[in-house]
Amino acid sequence: MNSIRGIDYKNTIFDHPDVTKIHGEPTTQALLDLQKEIRANAVSVHTTLGGGKYGHLGLVCDNDAYSEIEHTVPYVRPTNPGDLVVAEGATQYQIAQQKAEHEEATRLFREVLGEERALIQQINGAIEAKYLRALRNPVTQKI
Repeated sequence: MNSIRGIDYKNTIFDHPDVTKIHGEPTTQALLDLQKEIRANAVSVHTTLGGGKYGHLGLVCDNDAYSEIEHTVPYVRPTNPGDLVVAEGATQYQIAQQKAEHEEATRLFREVLGEERALIQQINGAIEAKYLRALRNPVTQKI
């Protein structure tokens, strides 16, 4: 599986389940072609983030590039909602509402993480490891 929630994005949703492999040192054109495939895959996963029209394109574009797309609203990546904290003195209805909101925020956060991991796995598979070293976090070894 390619995600935290168990959705196999690569094989069930992505337009390009197998992105084009880059043999040897990546050229500018090869990286641009890979970027197009990764962006197409990000768009193929439905979300309401960023207005919902372009899937998770905002996950793989910087804010400036995303804002240049016609009819978009900002793509705001969800943050980890952490543990549910119920307000003191909350009614049963308020607790149920807070719980439902927390569950949805957690689901959305995990969805974005899952898709991001699937896209990164595709990049890892397309580019030889020695060309990715500079992008790796020295502590976690993740890109």
